[in-house]
Amino acid sequence: MGEPVEIVDLGPEHEDVYLSCLKPEDAVFAEGVPMKRDWYRRSRDGGVRVKLAIDDDGAVAGMVQYVPRPLAPFVVGDDDIWVIHCIWVHVYESGIGNRGGRGMGPALLRAAEEDMRQRGARGVAAWGLTIPEWMNVPWFEGQGYSRVDVQGVMGLAFKAFDPDVDDPRWLRETKRPEPIPGKVRVSSFVIGWCTSGNLNHEWARRAARELGDDVVFETYDTSDPEVVREWGISTGIYVDGEEYAVDGSETYVRFRDLIRSRMP
Repeated sequence: MGEPVEIVDLGPEHEDVYLSCLKPEDAVFAEGVPMKRDWYRRSRDGGVRVKLAIDDDGAVAGMVQYVPRPLAPFVVGDDDIWVIHCIWVHVYESGIGNRGGRGMGPALLRAAEEDMRQRGARGVAAWGLTIPEWMNVPWFEGQGYSRVDVQGVMGLAFKAFDPDVDDPRWLRETKRPEPIPGKVRVSSFVIGWCTSGNLNHEWARRAARELGDDVVFETYDTSDPEVVREWGISTGIYVDGEEYAVDGSETYVRFRDLIRSRMP
């Protein structure tokens, strides 16, 4: 297999693959899909864009999802910049197998940038880790982006199309949920665009329900700008006001055990 045959816009025939983050065979991951489907169908008219990399055997091997900044509340900046939610190429050995290392990522990024320019974007921001893991800032820096803000291991990269546009920055948290005496308070801030984040939300919700009346579970829909303005939080799960540090190793059992450990 060589370079991707083409970079295409998302169409109905590939929607299920896209919603599953290119892993339709993963039954566990599928639990996060319904919330993403709802978000996508609500947001299509607001400008969400998705491009796919189609490999030479017809497999959907990569994707990039990007939106106007108002649909990405974790970034504070000009409404005329765009934000990359996610960009990735299938690198698992399962499913269609590892398709990395052949230039699909840069090809997707170039196509997305050109699309954003044509839509009047003054620049494009992308979140990423500051360590060499998935969606990392050094990769974006290698594609001509600059690191403009950092919170912990989370970096914000930016490429200006207009030299007069201001650099964006991360949304800053303004307050956290307070503990409830005699209860465990589990607060999930979720917007729906990330299938993995939706899965964490569903696991935490299910664990809280299983553990009974000593646990209070609440959902904050951060597609509502008023919710974001009040809390300064876009996504995250908080247990008694402490943020759960997401690192990719989350499971239903880990959420259940964490909540149980806080029970009176």
